[in-house]
Amino acid sequence: MGSLPVWLHAADLLLIPPSRAPLDQFKNCVLPIKLFSYLAAGRPILAPEAPDTAELLADGGNALLVPPGEPETAARALDRLLGDSKLADRLSAASRAVVRSRRRFLRRSRRRGIHDDGRRLMANGGGERGRHGGQSPTC
Repeated sequence: MGSLPVWLHAADLLLIPPSRAPLDQFKNCVLPIKLFSYLAAGRPILAPEAPDTAELLADGGNALLVPPGEPETAARALDRLLGDSKLADRLSAASRAVVRSRRRFLRRSRRRGIHDDGRRLMANGGGERGRHGGQSPTC
């Protein structure tokens, strides 16, 4: 796993497949953990418009978001992102800013005893595990 950030940063863009399958099967989905690595890599992100991705991604702000289940729309967004270096650079910079902001929040909250690496949140039912019979659907 040590070389993963290098490979992610080497990519022209990072993609979360905009599939409708999790929404159709589970009527809900959870934030893919890879999104945090994608944001930290500081590369442009293409992802589905979904409640889970909306927690960290804003269309045109730090990612391009497309409707799930519309491959033609995703292909156009992919072409746009690969063909517009200024857009890609702006999205990349915004991704890094999200990570910096979250890191500052976590440091401050840990100092105040509010956050303990997510353990306190999970202990209070803040996690998604169990909602889908032990499966974690991602969009």
